[in-house]
Amino acid sequence: MAGEQTPYLDTLKDCTAYQVIQASSGLQKKKGRSIKQKQPDAELSQDELAEELDEFISYLTQEAYEALPESLKSNSTQLDESQVEKLQLASIPVPPAFAESLVTYSLVESEGDAEDAFQSIMKAFTEELSSLVTEAREASLPPKHGWKSTRCENCEICHRDVPLTYHHLIPRSTHDKVLRRKWHPPEMLNVVAWLCRPCHTAVHRSAPNEDLARYYYSVELLMERESIQRWAQYASRQRWGVRRG
Repeated sequence: MAGEQTPYLDTLKDCTAYQVIQASSGLQKKKGRSIKQKQPDAELSQDELAEELDEFISYLTQEAYEALPESLKSNSTQLDESQVEKLQLASIPVPPAFAESLVTYSLVESEGDAEDAFQSIMKAFTEELSSLVTEAREASLPPKHGWKSTRCENCEICHRDVPLTYHHLIPRSTHDKVLRRKWHPPEMLNVVAWLCRPCHTAVHRSAPNEDLARYYYSVELLMERESIQRWAQYASRQRWGVRRG
């Protein structure tokens, strides 16, 4: 697919990356063990580990992308809610090479676990597409609650200079409970962080909304989570606006 536009490939790669990074965290700490195992008896530098991990994620992403419906991969298809609904209803089996790779490199224990991992990626991918549709619809609306004045130039997690979205540090779905249980004062409810779309998604995948509201209500607290630290290290190396992988 070199030289061709591949709609939503980067979005799928981000979803794949989050799943693999969490599974591979223990694997990378073992002596002489890298994703590709080119040097089984040698210690790899952090840069080499990061490069091999990115190559592996790119490979898995391509395998997953080929399994998507052709209508979604068409450059002429306008993404809308009906397309997202079709993907939600689609039954996409795990590609054999995808499952084999996860098992071979001990990221999962069985092909059944590989199927679960693949379906988790597809679920996250569908949710991301739904978010893209919503963001496109709301793009022309003015910012609320004076949030524009708090906007940063760079993502507050990966620190890249990329398009940003606002993340409610206390998720809106928890506001009633937060006030009822007096976890935070009312003035904190609309405090936001400015995050790129992949980091925004990583935050919501890292913990339930209630935990985010109660324990991770600032960027500093979020960055204390190991899963967010690992994600930030990966995301900071990704280039926006060009095909990755």
